[in-house]
Amino acid sequence: MPLPRPGPLEDCVAALAWVHRHIGEYGGDSERLFVGGHSAGGHLYTLASLQPARLARAGLPAGVIRGCMAICFQLNLVFDDPPAGSGEARIYEQFLARAEDDRAASPLHQLPPDGAPPPFLLVHGENDFPRIIASNRRMLAALKRHHLPVRFLVEPGASHFGVALRLADPECATTATLRAWLRDGPSGFEPFREDHSVADVVHPEER
Repeated sequence: MPLPRPGPLEDCVAALAWVHRHIGEYGGDSERLFVGGHSAGGHLYTLASLQPARLARAGLPAGVIRGCMAICFQLNLVFDDPPAGSGEARIYEQFLARAEDDRAASPLHQLPPDGAPPPFLLVHGENDFPRIIASNRRMLAALKRHHLPVRFLVEPGASHFGVALRLADPECATTATLRAWLRDGPSGFEPFREDHSVADVVHPEER
């Protein structure tokens, strides 16, 4: 049985706190920590990145996360009357401890954050699940609306799981961007425009 929220989120924050305390023992730098993941992992660390008060309760300093790199993840968990057996219904049945927790568990509904979040890299596959494509585009528009740094990529022709498989390829655009962020720091942010909308979100090749 999956562990309902907020258990997985607290586990992620505890893991980050452990890494922050001990990474120096392994030759790492506690001031250069990036978080992220594919699918559920991306959702959880985006949620953590938008909740600095939760991070502080775990003993983590402000600005501890240098960048959040989240791939093919669900940003909105609020659905009215989801069809039985659907992925949306399973969110309420397996992930949320209570149906009324849906907004608190949705990164999209944590904006504006209660502090300064890190830069975000949002990625989804061109043929990803429709709910994931829609929520990523809504999140991109929301981050831009709040003047928060974000970069957005679409992996052409890739499915939800296909993006994860492509990460093994050093020539993959997402892999190259991840490596560049880790090496040089976040860059390539989406420009803010007063008249932006979800319709402004286009594939890189369409820019």
